[in-house]
Amino acid sequence: MIKLLSCTQNVDKMNRIFYSKVGWWYYALIAVMGGWMVYLFWIKEIMVAFIFMVITSFMIRMLTNMRYVITSDDMLVIEYGLLFLKPIQIPLLDIVRIERRFNPISSPALSLDRIEVYFRTGKLVTSVCISPQNQEDMVKALQKRNGQISYIKNRK
Repeated sequence: MIKLLSCTQNVDKMNRIFYSKVGWWYYALIAVMGGWMVYLFWIKEIMVAFIFMVITSFMIRMLTNMRYVITSDDMLVIEYGLLFLKPIQIPLLDIVRIERRFNPISSPALSLDRIEVYFRTGKLVTSVCISPQNQEDMVKALQKRNGQISYIKNRK
C-alpha cells in the first residue's frame, strides 16, 4: 500500500534561512577599499595594494555568505561567511528575548538595523546582534519554535 505524505507535514521543522540585510555603508566601504586598491596598484605600492585586495575580498565574501539559519533540530546558526570562523550555534530553547537595535557594535551583521538575541550560556545571559532582511518574520519563526521568547520592538 502506498502512503501519500501531506505537503504541509513537518513544514515547521524545516530549515529556515534568513539572509543578512546589507546597509548602504557596507557597499560604500567596499567601493572605497576597491578604489584605494586600484590607486595603490596604479602608483605601484604592490604590498599595500595586496593587503587592501585581501581585506576587500573578505568583505565581499561576507557580503555573499552572511546568513542566519533556524535548523530543523531547533538551533539558530549564524554563518559569517569566513572560512576560518565556525558558525555560532544557539539552541532555540536558550533564547530568552530579542530586542530591536540600531547601533554600530561589532557583530555578525552587515546593517545597523539589527535585532539583539539574548541567550543563556550556562548561568549567564549573553547576546549577539544580527541583521536579517525580514526581522519580523525571523522573530515570528523563532517564537513559533520557542514560545518563551519575548520581543521588544523599541530602538535604542
